[in-house]
Amino acid sequence: DGLLDTCVLYGNFSGSWSDNESDNTVVSGVADSFTIDLTNGTFVWNMWCNDSVGNAAYNSSNRTLYIDTQEPNIVLNAPIDKFNTSSVDIMFNWTASDNLAANLTCNLSIDNVVNKSGQISANGAFSNVTVTGFDDGRYNWNMTCIDYALNINSSETRLFTVDTTA
Repeated sequence: DGLLDTCVLYGNFSGSWSDNESDNTVVSGVADSFTIDLTNGTFVWNMWCNDSVGNAAYNSSNRTLYIDTQEPNIVLNAPIDKFNTSSVDIMFNWTASDNLAANLTCNLSIDNVVNKSGQISANGAFSNVTVTGFDDGRYNWNMTCIDYALNINSSETRLFTVDTTA
């Protein structure tokens, strides 16, 4: 319409709701952008625009932006490293945590091969899965987890031994 005058980016990028950037060279119907540096976190933002005849409005709803560059953290709870057992069924227990994700998707690897995939782990909560039918032998295991932003991390690797003859 040729009457668009100014658009202002509002957001809580610095901790409180305020205007952050403005552009008085906007053209109606043409995409425009702002570039700001943000840290990891959750941010709410909106645009306010006015025209040269006094009309002004925000977008009809706020938008949410998630910035997440942090890998999940994984703690192996059980079995302990160098665990020895006569059982052929082993329960693996871990805790996955993340700065933003409510749940993480984790894979259990045994001897560097994914054995159980797609295990949903609530952020900060104990998770477990049982694997049955181990033969006698020495094995290694670890967990790999991924968050909503596709940040991926693998835990330490632990060893365990199954010996049914002892």
